[in-house]
Parts: sequence; structure tokens; C-alpha cells
Amino acid sequence: MADNKLAGWLLAANRSCHEGNLALAELICRHILETVGSQLDALALLGLIALKVRMYDFAIDNLGKALKLDKNNVLARKYLRIAHEQSISQEHKSVRGQTRYLLIKAWGCGFWSDMDHVMGQLLLAELTGRIPVVHWGGNSRFSDNSDRNAFEEFFQPVSNISLPELQKESATYYPPKWTRNNLADGALNQWNGCHSRVAGLYLLNRPESVVISDFHTPVRNLIPWIRTEHPLFGMNRQALYRYLYAKYIKLQPAIEAGIEVFYQQHMKGKSMLGIHVRRSDKVVESSSAGLQEIEKLCLERVDRYLSRSRDAHLFLLTDSTAVLDIYRERYQDRLNYIDCVRTDGDTGIHFLNNASKKRVGIDVVKDVYLAAKCDYFVGNARSNVSTSVLHIKDWSPDKGTLYGDNVLDEENIFIHKR
Repeated sequence: MADNKLAGWLLAANRSCHEGNLALAELICRHILETVGSQLDALALLGLIALKVRMYDFAIDNLGKALKLDKNNVLARKYLRIAHEQSISQEHKSVRGQTRYLLIKAWGCGFWSDMDHVMGQLLLAELTGRIPVVHWGGNSRFSDNSDRNAFEEFFQPVSNISLPELQKESATYYPPKWTRNNLADGALNQWNGCHSRVAGLYLLNRPESVVISDFHTPVRNLIPWIRTEHPLFGMNRQALYRYLYAKYIKLQPAIEAGIEVFYQQHMKGKSMLGIHVRRSDKVVESSSAGLQEIEKLCLERVDRYLSRSRDAHLFLLTDSTAVLDIYRERYQDRLNYIDCVRTDGDTGIHFLNNASKKRVGIDVVKDVYLAAKCDYFVGNARSNVSTSVLHIKDWSPDKGTLYGDNVLDEENIFIHKR
């Protein structure tokens, strides 16, 4: 990284920290360390950020690393002393045996984007020792009834705790925009206003009995906050996703039964390649040239796969009727797919007003879980649908392939810019 570019990043990080936007400041510092390696100012600022969110052991670690680069750094030494003092004070004040909870609300985007939000928060629950409760309210795009918990239309509860148990008079809440009276509501100051854009960073060490997450923090952003003594320490991102799915995510019996019926009738006993081809709103989010190249690579992979054996078959996941028509004409009776809502436009299925939102959610759940039953899978790394297929079971690297730049590798600093 050129000196002037590094200076610009450090200026932005310091400004964000000064303005209280710790999530953005942290992401910039992590980017600097990933790009240039150990860097004094970035380490010192990460130490200050950790101090501000009460993660004193991480503050001590980062500030200690900064002082190794410059033992005379006055600010690093000052903050290190404060971190040690606060750490001792926290040990004296800690409440033993208090049961604490993490309420995970809907992110309000596409289905598997919302599930990626859930995964990040389930990891947060693991790191903070909180009992997770998932409640998708009125801002979920996959419910036909805003009074119901949309998450439980598709999956079983992730714990034996329900929302009413978090609304006891003795409960305390963070962020304080939430109260026992509005806890079931959908979005509240999610992007703008008081206590908006509350990333997982701010929830790492809160004293309140209930913390509420309504803003997306991906798994990758929480990995640096896993303590060395934690059982999950050292796991890579993919391993963490698979652990979290295996531990927490269980289908509702009716959906699981529907998946099994389709599998028995159309897939069992066949060598199956799953293919995910995404269009609709991805045409807007990604360059059309990039999508076309990924679609071309998928078709080439399909042709190679089918040429090996007459028993080889396909399972297609797509939101596009045009893509389905192409595959039906090209592969005929070797193609399998579910009957689901699709579109020819560039509006995402979850934004269509003429479809049952619950039906759309059930369709995409069935698609992903059926794809995970295939022997091989290829898909679009830019889509949470494709990445989720690889989370659900332990694929070997040669059997699960994504084309393009993986969306989970990207640091989305823009959602934190105010």
C-alpha cells in the first residue's frame, strides 16, 4: 500500500473512531493489517476500539503489539494502562450465573442473506455465552403474517427460549431503542436515527440481560474476536458456517418431508450435479458480463459432467424462467427442478408483490437443501444461495465449486458509512 493511500486509510479510521463509528474504524484497521501486515497506528487504534467496547483482553493484546513496534508511543501506553485497570475492575463487577440472551431480528433482505445475518449472530451468541433467540418480525420479506415469527415458518427454534420470555419486567435491553413493549416489532431505526447500524462489535460485551441484533455482521467480521481459549478458535470461515448450521438450523418437519418426497421421486439413485444460476436483481448488483461468464462456466461444467455417464442428471436452482427454458431445451429429461416462483425481470423474487412471501421462502429453502443432496454442485459465488449450499454439508473441495469472487470474502464497509 502506497504511503499516501495508507495515510488516507488511517485518517478515515481515526475520524470514524472519533465520531463513534467504531464498526467502520475497525474494518478499515483490519484492511490495513491484511494489506501491509503489522502496522503501529492500526494496531493502536484497534486497541482503542476494543477498549471502547469493553473487550479489555483484546485491547491489551493490540496495544501491546503496537508498543513492540514503538515502545515510546505515549497514547498506546496510556490506553494500555487504562485497559489493564478496566480489566481488573470488570473482574470484580462481573455477575456470575446470570442468564443472558441475544435476540436476532430479521435483516430484511433476500432469504439466504437474512440467514447469513443469523449465522453471524449465532457466532456472536457462542462468543458471548448468550442464549440465541431468532425472531423475524414485520420487516421479514418472507412472511404473509407480520404477527408471526417468520423464521419459524421454515426452521425450528434455535433454543428453547421464546420472545415472551425476553419481555419480563426485570429484563434490561441494548440498544435502548428496544423495550419490552416493542420487542416484537420489525425494523426500528435500522439504518438511520438513534442507535442505528448497530454491528455485532457493539454487542460483544454488554452488561444488559438482552441484546438485540437487527443489523448485519458477517461471520468473517467476528472471527478476530474469538478468544484463543474458545473451542471455535482456529476454525476457518467455512468450518464455522458448517458448525453453526449443524448445531442450530433444523428444518420444520413439513418442509423437510416435502424435500424428501421430491428427492425420492426425482433424485434418489442418480448421480446428481446441482447448478445454481442467479439472475433477477443480480443483473443490477453485478455486471451483466460477469454473470454471463459465470453462466457460461456452469454450462461448460454441466456438459463435461453429463458426457461422463448416461446416468448423470442435473438439479437446477434458478430464479429465472429464461434460464429454466434454456436448460429444459438443452438437457430435457436429464434435468430436475422444483415448481417454484420465478421471474424474467430484474426484480428479486422476494420483492414481487404477486407472490406469497412464505411460498417464496419455502421454495428457496427446498432448492438449497435439495442441492445439498447432490453429489456435486456448481454455483455463483456472488450469491448467498450458492454459498449457503456449501454451508449445509461438508463438501470436499473437488465436489463443491463456486465461480466468481466470493461475496463472503468481501468487506462491505459501505453499509457502515453514515
